[in-house]
Amino acid sequence: MSFQFCRRKFYFLLALALPGYAAVHPVQHSAREQVNAQVLSAASQKIESLAQQRQWHDYRYTFKVYISSQIATAAPCATTPGVTLTSPVDIALNRMNFTVSCPQSWQMNVAVRPDVLVPVVMAKSLVCPRYAAHGE
Repeated sequence: MSFQFCRRKFYFLLALALPGYAAVHPVQHSAREQVNAQVLSAASQKIESLAQQRQWHDYRYTFKVYISSQIATAAPCATTPGVTLTSPVDIALNRMNFTVSCPQSWQMNVAVRPDVLVPVVMAKSLVCPRYAAHGE
């Protein structure tokens, strides 16, 4: 009885853990999926680094990824493809260009356009600088 209970508990915990692992590590069946996953990860790191430097809070972002159609004929990479940012870091909010390469196989240029939303504070009424300086 005790062994059967432990076995059921093990399968229950395993069933809980596997979907979480699959969500964090999705299976990549094609070179396009590999490139997309690597570029999204690298672009997210750049935006999060920029947000930390500029002290943004409650920001959100999405990406539009532009991958060349040549990727359709590329074979999936046996190892994790390498990603390099090729555009200047100071234009990261406008456009990021990456080079994604599979050792001894293919190399692709990928463009990413980030859409970053940052909350702002707006005055409800006119703020007069003359009174603000005197504290009146």
